Amino acid sequence: MKNQRMKTNQSFRISAIMVTLLMIVMLMGCFAVTSFAAASVTVDTETDIEIGLDLVGGIYTKEYDGTTAADVTSKAANVTVQSAAFNSANVGDANELIITLTKDGVQTEIRLPARIAPKTLYWDGNAAANGQYKVDGTVYELAVGSIPTLKDADGNPVTGIAVDDTAPYKVTVQANAAGNYNATASVTLKATSNDVPATNYVAAPLPVDVTITPITVTTVDWANDYTFEYGDAAANGITVVGYDADNNEYRLVIVYPTGYGAVGSHSITAGSADPSIIVADDSAKTVVISPKTLKVTLGNTAVIGNEGLATNPRVFLAAVQGIDGVLPTEVLDAIRYTDASGAAFTGVYKYGVYTVNADLSAVSGNYRLVDANGNAVTALQGTISVNRPYIAAGVDGKYQLVITGPDGVAPNATASVTVPEKLNRKAIRGFRYFTAYDLKVENFTDAYTVLIPIEDVLLNKNCDALTVNDLYVYDAATGTMIKASESTGLAVTLNEGYFEVTGATVAGYTFVVAPEYNLPFAISAPGIALWIFLLLAILVGMFFFGMYLRRVKAGENEVIVIDTDGEVPAVEATEPADTVDADGCLEDNLDAMAEALDAELAAEEAETEADAEAVDAAVAEAMDQIIDEASQIDLDAETDADAVTEAMADEIAENLGAEDAEEEADADALRAAVAEALEENFNESADATDAIALVADEDAAAADEDDDNDNDEDEDSFFGFGGMPLSYIDAIADADAYNDLLEQERNGLIRIVTRYRRSFQSRLIQSQGNVQDYYNILKNALLAYKGIKNRVSWNYESFNRGRVHVAKMNAKTKTLYLYLALDPEQLKDTKYGIVDVSSKKKYASVPVLMKIKGERKFKYALELIDKLCQEELALIKQELVETDYHLPYQTTEELVGAGLVKKMVAGVPVAYFEQPTEEPTEVVNDVTEVAPSNGASDDVTFIAPSDDAAVEAAAEEIAAEAASEGESKEI
Repeated sequence: MKNQRMKTNQSFRISAIMVTLLMIVMLMGCFAVTSFAAASVTVDTETDIEIGLDLVGGIYTKEYDGTTAADVTSKAANVTVQSAAFNSANVGDANELIITLTKDGVQTEIRLPARIAPKTLYWDGNAAANGQYKVDGTVYELAVGSIPTLKDADGNPVTGIAVDDTAPYKVTVQANAAGNYNATASVTLKATSNDVPATNYVAAPLPVDVTITPITVTTVDWANDYTFEYGDAAANGITVVGYDADNNEYRLVIVYPTGYGAVGSHSITAGSADPSIIVADDSAKTVVISPKTLKVTLGNTAVIGNEGLATNPRVFLAAVQGIDGVLPTEVLDAIRYTDASGAAFTGVYKYGVYTVNADLSAVSGNYRLVDANGNAVTALQGTISVNRPYIAAGVDGKYQLVITGPDGVAPNATASVTVPEKLNRKAIRGFRYFTAYDLKVENFTDAYTVLIPIEDVLLNKNCDALTVNDLYVYDAATGTMIKASESTGLAVTLNEGYFEVTGATVAGYTFVVAPEYNLPFAISAPGIALWIFLLLAILVGMFFFGMYLRRVKAGENEVIVIDTDGEVPAVEATEPADTVDADGCLEDNLDAMAEALDAELAAEEAETEADAEAVDAAVAEAMDQIIDEASQIDLDAETDADAVTEAMADEIAENLGAEDAEEEADADALRAAVAEALEENFNESADATDAIALVADEDAAAADEDDDNDNDEDEDSFFGFGGMPLSYIDAIADADAYNDLLEQERNGLIRIVTRYRRSFQSRLIQSQGNVQDYYNILKNALLAYKGIKNRVSWNYESFNRGRVHVAKMNAKTKTLYLYLALDPEQLKDTKYGIVDVSSKKKYASVPVLMKIKGERKFKYALELIDKLCQEELALIKQELVETDYHLPYQTTEELVGAGLVKKMVAGVPVAYFEQPTEEPTEVVNDVTEVAPSNGASDDVTFIAPSDDAAVEAAAEEIAAEAASEGESKEI
């Protein structure tokens, strides 16, 4: 301890000595600085002295004068300047200004950066430069003439320095016309003695007087002849060139006299638009302009009138026309029109033929009017026919035919229609129903159009559509009918309710509407074949029955003896076992449910209110497990599903106690869920008898489980059938194209495949169960928040607040899809059971999906809507009267008519179905459905045509049943 204290004292002494030495050194430094400061003198050039030099860029500059002296004086009384000089007197040498002075009795010297600048010399007069005007440019580079002498700033001549006359000097001038200009040139100096270098001087810019002289055109080259027609553009586009004495060519302009352009002789002169070009030869040239010849006509005009218009009928006029083009306005304005009585013609509107006279005498003399043959005319005459739009002719005012034409119907034209008394039966053989019209027309000079109505009696179950090939023209001379579309000059189109026949030219036609009808199946080729098959089957059956009777008669007295070892065991009657031991299965499941519920209820009593959410999640998981177990029971068609459901529900209610209202509600919800699971399982395992209904149920279930498609139309599925690219059309929007496909199918060229595109509203209308109830309540819940608006599109209904996406809804057969703008990461592994669809671009803004099939998911959806709108978006909930958004059920055909479902059709060549395929056809209810091969889309359905009316009626009935259950295929 002692040694340690001694070491500590020694360290303290050493530190004290070091601090003392450091303080001594600092005091000595301060003394030295103070002494140096007292010995030096600081001179301020701004307050102490005045330097009579230019300060350029921080450097004192003196112009060269052959000396080194500088003018420096004192500004302060305590300062005396002894001397000031440059280091060197030459320009370009390294220089420094040295000033010696005394301040406060202390002599000192300061050095400042300085330089000697060259001395500027000036010119005793201006130089001169001359050039000629250039047409092709405005920049001139001219030689400078005699250069004047140099002088200094005081006007004294300079010795020892001269202009370097070895180099030629030029001046650049910007001139755009002849005249006088001022410019400057740079000149180089040289020394005439060795005493002074030339670099000590610089010459000021040399002023140069520049003169640009004009160009003189001495010759004008005129063409030999200038004769034009009035209005000829070339008369105003004459080009003339001129030449100077050196034969350089210049473009000249023409000076036209006043009144130039009218018919007559005119004197023109040539000049230049550029005043720097002088035209010496200004002789005139004579231009002759003759009248312009116009071919005119006033033909016969036919128009469709509107005399029957209640107010302001259209007035029709007639006008003189130019045969080779439109007449000038000044010609049209000079023409006067009169009618047959000589009065001014102002137009007509009533049906009839009117004479129009045109007086051309007032047309200007600049024009010569001629007819088509070249003869001069001063008057023309024509007619204007105001035709009726159409003629309606019929039999006793019934089944009227409409006759019209491209310019209507002449006022004196007539038409009549009769029904022919007798037609050659050979001509109409094979037509069950037909309608004939005998049309006669008079005073038709041009081709006309006939509109023929279609009677309802012509359409029945064996003739569901007409085509252009169902209209014929009857030839009485030969007693035959020819298709109107194949008759000479005629063209036929089929419109809604009538045929349109264009190109008719003769005075009479007998039109026959005679559709081809499908033969009854019994007398058709397949029917006759079936009769033959049945007859053969009966004969074969009778043969085998006779053989059987013969065998029985031959062996009725024979006895069959069987030898056995020992006694023959007795045969005991047994009953076939049920498909499922319903009692045992029910008992096991009820025990499992009771144990699960007891465990959850015990946990619920033990947990605090803070853990209520976790308990609810556990109960929900148990309920899902119970429902899943119930769905695994394999029931046959004879098992009473209602009894099993009721027993399970009662057991659940008994285990829950049903004492609390909330528990009773849970029991009811679980009872309904178990019942639904059992019913769905029963339907899936039942022995179905209706194949079409089973297909519809399976399709609906598949649609409910399709998470990715979301009922959006896949455009690629419309373009192929069995590897064959197809072009689908909208059967409603493009009815003409659809009729063409039907005609091709009727002619055996193609078979039609059908695909339906369903909108969101159509899926909602045909939804089943509680889908519309959930949709109605959820939509009211969203719209109750202030600022949220909805919009219905083809694929879904969206709910937005301004530009912020809040939610989207979609519907399937038994499921309502709700997409919410929540974070899916926060809701994972919670009771809500959401689906994360954030990976899909179209749902990136609403990535949380709720599939609502039952009450539990429906309640969770309401909770998430409140969470989104109140917590996330901070919206205010309003008290609004709820609106009923339920939509009445409609069939698929009704939805197609309403535009909510698009019926897409395409034609598949018949040869495709004649190719061998490994996939068999399936017969359902006597309707052959051809299974698509090579990857054909399941959404495309083809039904093989049948001639049997009973088969067709059965197919229509099946299609109606499928449509009522939301079936998306065509039967």
